[in-house]
This record gives sequence, structure tokens and C-alpha cells, in this order.
Amino acid sequence: MTLIFWQNILSPHQLPYIAQLKSISDEIEVILVIPEVLSENRRSMGWEADIQEKKLFKIIIAPNEQEIESIFTDNPDGHHLFSGFRLSPVIYKGFKASLKYDVTRYLIVEGPFFYSYPYWAHLIKTYILDEEIF
Repeated sequence: MTLIFWQNILSPHQLPYIAQLKSISDEIEVILVIPEVLSENRRSMGWEADIQEKKLFKIIIAPNEQEIESIFTDNPDGHHLFSGFRLSPVIYKGFKASLKYDVTRYLIVEGPFFYSYPYWAHLIKTYILDEEIF
């Protein structure tokens, strides 16, 4: 089984579980696809790109369209986990490319933020943004 995570950056919040997936079984392969290692915004917040566990999974950084396609053709039984595709053209292109293939895909999303606006306004905004993706 190949698990392919499509994420914006090397997230210190998610790297520990991604790295440990391989320890469950030798039959699990893990690939992390990211547009960049760490954004300047995250660096300024004190985040670090600590990838000690890199030997436990493969990292693909800033793939072009041909490389994105090969991720799907090289892993026909892959399970693709997408997060942050509204923020990253690379992740969005990967998601759109996935629709051409008979692969298993999962969306990892956060719920909408409601702040101080009326609930119905956020529902409409969320619906419109979600419709744009598909």
C-alpha cells in the first residue's frame, strides 16, 4: 500500500505520524508531496524543517506537471491524501490530475471559521469556494 500525502509544507504537526506509518508494516510506502519545504511565513513564526525521519518516507518537492502525472502512473493503487489545495497551485494541480485516475483520494480539510459574521454568510462562502474546486 502506498500512502501519498499532498501538503503545503513539512509540517511539524503532521510529520511524526507520517514518519511512523512505515513502522506499522514493511508493506506500507509513504510519499510526501510538497510545493516547498517551509514557507518564509512559517520560518518567521519559528518553525523549523526538521526531517530526521526522511529516511522513512520519500519527499517530492515542487513537482512539475509531468512529475505530478508520474506520481499517479507510478502508484496506480496509491491512496492520496490532499490538504491545502486552496492555498497551493501544486496541490490543486495534483488533485485535479487525480480525477483522471481510478485512485483512492481523501480530503483533509478544516471546518469553516465563523468569526463575527452571520452563520449563513459563511455557509454561502464555503459552498461557493468548494464548488470552485470541483
